Amino acid sequence: MTRAERFDRVEPKHPDLPVTRQCELLALPRSSVYYARGNTVDDPDLALMRTLDELHLKYPFMGSRRLRDELEKQGHPWRLNVLQAGHCGWMNGTK
Repeated sequence: MTRAERFDRVEPKHPDLPVTRQCELLALPRSSVYYARGNTVDDPDLALMRTLDELHLKYPFMGSRRLRDELEKQGHPWRLNVLQAGHCGWMNGTK
């Protein structure tokens, strides 16, 4: 059985078998299972992040409020607090 097949067999919400035990039985590191499942981003979010990156490269002087307004003009209504909370890496300095 390949490693990918073993990852697919882990059921995080199994009623009787915790993830820790499943990982032991499948010879998988538990941290890898959590990491692999936790880093999925939906296509709409990816499209929004791409748009935000393009806007930021075009208008690096814009703050979060002006970027929000520009997104709304383009048909992407987005909450200001989400922008400021760091859904986009460049906004909080992590990218």
